[in-house]
Amino acid sequence: MTHDLPPRATDIFRHLADLRSGTYEGARQWPERVEVFRRAVSLLDPVVRRVLEQANAVFLRGSGTIHHRAGDDRDGGAYAH
Repeated sequence: MTHDLPPRATDIFRHLADLRSGTYEGARQWPERVEVFRRAVSLLDPVVRRVLEQANAVFLRGSGTIHHRAGDDRDGGAYAH
C-alpha cells in the first residue's frame, strides 16, 4: 500500500516564479538568499534527523550513523549534507 502524494501545486508555482525572477523564496540579493537557505536547513534538520533515526532503527537495527555537515562554500554560498 503506497501513500504517495502529488507535490503541492502552490510550492511548484512558487519555485517557478523564483526561477523567473532570479530570487530564492523572495530573497533577491545573494547574502539574503544564502541566509534563507541556512534558515531552511536549521528548520529541516530536526525533521530529517528523526526520519533518518527511525530508518536506522527499523531497517538497519541501529547500526547506521548520521552525519551532518553544513558550512560556507568557497564561492560565498552555503552547503548542507
